[in-house]
Amino acid sequence: MGLDLTVCPVSYFKQDSWLCYDRLGLNRNYELFAQIDEEKSRMPAIEAVCDPKDIPQGKRVHWYGDDGLKTITEDPYGCGLTYVDAREFANVEPGETGDWNKAVLAFLKALPPETPIVLWWH
Repeated sequence: MGLDLTVCPVSYFKQDSWLCYDRLGLNRNYELFAQIDEEKSRMPAIEAVCDPKDIPQGKRVHWYGDDGLKTITEDPYGCGLTYVDAREFANVEPGETGDWNKAVLAFLKALPPETPIVLWWH
């Protein structure tokens, strides 16, 4: 079983809740994942350039799924949700990750720097 990552930029982040409506899946690449969160990546030899943080106290994360809108606090592995600010992706190097991942990273790097990006590990 592999590990995948979907990034969820939060466009209206100054509200009490974060709506994870906009989502982009990254193609599986553990070297890339290690730069985002070395604990999750299974590649501990690669140093992370992002510093994932727990969702701020009092924020609710809403997720659209097949059954409608849900408030979530954990990923499918039972780990608490984390996020990074878009500015942290400035130092992520795409390497040999493929065109799709390069395009996703370019989008994240173009967002306002304070935009929270919820990390959905699945």
